[in-house]
Amino acid sequence: MRGLLDPKMDFVFKNIFGNEKNPKILISFLNATLKPQYLIHFIEIPKLEEGSDEKDMLVNWVEFLRDPESERVRSLEMNIEEIRQAKDELIKMSNDDTQRQIYEMRAKTLKDKVSALNEAERKGIEKGIEKGEKNKAIEIAKSLLDVLDLETIALKTGLSEDEITNLK
Repeated sequence: MRGLLDPKMDFVFKNIFGNEKNPKILISFLNATLKPQYLIHFIEIPKLEEGSDEKDMLVNWVEFLRDPESERVRSLEMNIEEIRQAKDELIKMSNDDTQRQIYEMRAKTLKDKVSALNEAERKGIEKGIEKGEKNKAIEIAKSLLDVLDLETIALKTGLSEDEITNLK
């Protein structure tokens, strides 16, 4: 069996928690995460482990999202029907070639977006550094205009003589 898909991926999350066949999964998750003053309509309170409360249920879902193959989740599956259903849905999706292809394409798209953003950030930083160095050179050149000749200022600042002349 191939490894399970990441349930935090939007596509996988939607198929597990937005599945019309298993509304109890979403209801349980929403009540655990939102902690509404009044329970969401048309729900059944999830079966909780002996002595558990909503905070425990939220921790259970967070554990499912963090690592659905963990020993903790395996234990939860035995006691909480909605987590067992969510895990079953995740396994079904993970073994479906079409679902896996969609997942992999989506993961690649997200990875490419992150790479593009990182590259843009790197270029922005480089451009900012260059601009800062240029501004510093201009300030130095301005302070030397009344003391040194254009050729010396150009040599010391890296600016062209034309750029220095334009500063006057």
